[in-house]
Amino acid sequence: MVPFELLPGGAERCSVGGCTYVVTRLRPGALLVSVHGDDRGAAGDWIFERLGAEARRFARPLRLFVDLREARGAAPLVQESWTAFFRERRSLLERVTLLTAEPWTKLVVAIARHLAGAEGWIDSSNDPAAFSEAIGGRQPALQLEAKALPLSLERAAGAVEIAGAGASFRIERLAPGVLGVRVAGADAGELPCLVFDAVEEMAGAGRYALFIDASAATEVHPPARELWTAWLTAQRQRLDAVHSLVRHRYLQLTVGTVHELSRTGDRMQVHADPASFERARASRVAARVRP
Repeated sequence: MVPFELLPGGAERCSVGGCTYVVTRLRPGALLVSVHGDDRGAAGDWIFERLGAEARRFARPLRLFVDLREARGAAPLVQESWTAFFRERRSLLERVTLLTAEPWTKLVVAIARHLAGAEGWIDSSNDPAAFSEAIGGRQPALQLEAKALPLSLERAAGAVEIAGAGASFRIERLAPGVLGVRVAGADAGELPCLVFDAVEEMAGAGRYALFIDASAATEVHPPARELWTAWLTAQRQRLDAVHSLVRHRYLQLTVGTVHELSRTGDRMQVHADPASFERARASRVAARVRP
């Protein structure tokens, strides 16, 4: 597995073999990829896995922006890999906008676009202002030298524990088709996508019920709220039920807003009473484990 670092705001940085990728989420389903250095292919498929995961996670074609101004070279294998990704994974991509600077990057982009048959949905420019405008305004800070956030991801039998700066999550399989998520601390938006991926992996291909114990949560920041809303919206067709235990009044309103915006209807219920939450969870588990 290629190592990567988690950065403030949920961006990811992968530095290997003289090349650095920084992947920044502009909004759910829209990513900015910045490439720095000479890419000889040491990162393998890391970047393509990240792009595919984003499209799958939010069940929508990906809006992709790629900043190549600091790219210093790309091995033939790397050029072929990007061309193949554009050609073979077209369904994952809504549109791609690239920012170039050096003449060689302009040539490489033109060749890849032609070979992928992507003249209509891949565009490139050497104008940073136009690129920022396409992104939707001011371009996010690069974070090339930003200090990485602490991140721990541990797997045990039937459970995954994810912890970072200020928040922790435990995802566990309670019964077939029943999953639990325990949240503690302040969710700033750096960890939810790791949580979503763990839930989907544990749930498998079928429908499932989700029980979120947020009784130890202290805050949900706007970026996290946006991610949870987008993910629950994407999961609507798979969710039999979502029950959330939230003790703080402010967080109850926040979770209620997420439920309303994700349009999951009566499948979602917010509990203030731990006993009510436990009864619902125990009933669902019992229904799934009966012989």
